[in-house]
Amino acid sequence: MSNEEIYEILESVGVPVAYNVFKAPQTPPYICYYELYSNNFFADCEVYAQIDRVIVELYVAKRDEELEIKLETQLALIGGYEKTDNYIDTEKLYKIDYELEVVR
Repeated sequence: MSNEEIYEILESVGVPVAYNVFKAPQTPPYICYYELYSNNFFADCEVYAQIDRVIVELYVAKRDEELEIKLETQLALIGGYEKTDNYIDTEKLYKIDYELEVVR
């Protein structure tokens, strides 16, 4: 799956989306995503399958279960994910992280 396809899936959630960083400050909710690292599968000294770990970050001013479910439904189109969340006190925002394994 390409970055463009991931972007389109995330965009369908209905909040602003950017790869890595927005060019201007955003008002929550919004989504950033980026590739964390690759975990390729090798066979005969060649990359048999390119597998990337992708992080999707959802930023919200207050927890929104309906929005999270909508995002998680779209993420399921990409594959399985792990979910963690934090409160960023200095920003007064919640950051919900989803870590996905994306096969290219």
